[in-house]
Amino acid sequence: MNISQMSQTLFYLIEQQADSEKAVNYLRQQADAFQKDPQTATFYRVFTAMPRFVGKQPIDVPSDMAFALERIRPGFTVSGWTMDRLARVWWLLQLPADEQATYTKTISELFKAGELNELVALYSALPVLAYPSPGVFRQRKGYETTLPMCSRLSCFITPTQPIIWTNRPGIS
Repeated sequence: MNISQMSQTLFYLIEQQADSEKAVNYLRQQADAFQKDPQTATFYRVFTAMPRFVGKQPIDVPSDMAFALERIRPGFTVSGWTMDRLARVWWLLQLPADEQATYTKTISELFKAGELNELVALYSALPVLAYPSPGVFRQRKGYETTLPMCSRLSCFITPTQPIIWTNRPGIS
């Protein structure tokens, strides 16, 4: 999978959303600032503050965009996502992946400190991250401890398939 291509496609999808001008400007500004001075604290701050600047409204995924995402990463879908979830996944793709240890440590810290919506975005991003395998243990741990407490939310995790989030009656 080409991370740059996925990042561009996700950003294009953000741009296509209704009333996305404020979100697009914020994301461009933050990405430019982070590229100039890639501080971990900045990365964490932007990730956690995302809903305040991009909103939490459901996104619209045109069929051509769904097809484009499927071509980049088979099985990956953003249908049913919110704007903050999409923007957070896009933001995760902005993290430099040249040093695997630094990359995985940064992502792991987000898993440790994340609130539920942040964890949803992190789990959703696993199929498109540069080094997703270290997150599998944390993913399973999160599923076993944090997520079952949320009513009607489940995550089906298999080593070879992307994560599929669904609302299922009776799951609590």
